[in-house]
Amino acid sequence: AKRFRRIQTMTGGVEQVRTNWHSVVLYGALAEVAETFEKGENVRIVGTLLSRQFTPKDGSKPRTVWEVVA
Repeated sequence: AKRFRRIQTMTGGVEQVRTNWHSVVLYGALAEVAETFEKGENVRIVGTLLSRQFTPKDGSKPRTVWEVVA
């Protein structure tokens, strides 16, 4: 999972930092390059945001996950 931070200016001029985590799916040469990334390093990933639904093995209700596929 990768962390995406953005700063949003709220009403009244107060800035708020919002953090979103996304799973990233990489194939081929991109996957090999990604293995060289270090924790905390800033990277830019361009891809398609896809959702998929699955039912966990424990039988609980179906879940939806969002992934960036590059």
